[in-house]
Amino acid sequence: MEKKITIFPIAYKKDERELEVLPEFIPHRKDQIWGYEILPGLVISKKCQNASWITAKNIAECLVFNGKQGHLPSKEIFKAWETGLSRKIEKMDEFFRNEGVNASHYYKGPYKGYVWCSESSGDCDELAYSFELDFGLIGLEPKENVTSLDRPAVAF
Repeated sequence: MEKKITIFPIAYKKDERELEVLPEFIPHRKDQIWGYEILPGLVISKKCQNASWITAKNIAECLVFNGKQGHLPSKEIFKAWETGLSRKIEKMDEFFRNEGVNASHYYKGPYKGYVWCSESSGDCDELAYSFELDFGLIGLEPKENVTSLDRPAVAF
């Protein structure tokens, strides 16, 4: 089977907890795809899902890559964000749809979703930062907020 080099490296689940990140799409492993690496050490889920901050935190902390335990990304990692990354995410999502990877979003269209960050606001333990993948904006949200646009992410 033909492997295809992709815009971002793809994160495949080797088992229930361990991710393997490879630079190509391997058709016979498409059911093992968890997401893709948008920045070094930062993997986002292939699809949006309803996830509060605690749910996203639990998802991130159950994953392992190269022996490293996952965690929610720091808002600091997004300082490297460039506007071109949003377009690349859109292209990667489109690639998955074209290859028949189950990565449909609840929201129909090119919307990329939100990523929960590890930090709380400091003033209130009930608030946490989120990063909006479409426009590259950081917001402050109640941790219990759940929308169909939440996109789990894990940093290593």
